[in-house]
Amino acid sequence: SLNQQLIDKDRLSRRVQELEVELENAIISRRAADERNREREGNDTKLLQFAKEIRLLKEEKVLLEQQRTSLQNTITQLESQLHTIGEDSRGRLREALSELEIMKGERNHL
Repeated sequence: SLNQQLIDKDRLSRRVQELEVELENAIISRRAADERNREREGNDTKLLQFAKEIRLLKEEKVLLEQQRTSLQNTITQLESQLHTIGEDSRGRLREALSELEIMKGERNHL
């Protein structure tokens, strides 16, 4: 029956169209999933880069703190030396003044 064949052909045509739509939707879904995966991979790469930068900054912070401590120790040593130099200079000045007083007294006796 020709009529039945036309009905079957029409039904098959519609089924092919439905399957084509399903295939297109599956392709679109797959592409979207692939894009999300690429974004996720990109985010993972960014996170790893940030973690590396944070580690380097922490290492730099430790080095800077060590340098600061070293500089503070140097400043303390220099202040101590300056104080010692100041004390020595005052002592020498006192001795020189005493000698001058003695010389002045000796001159006055002449």
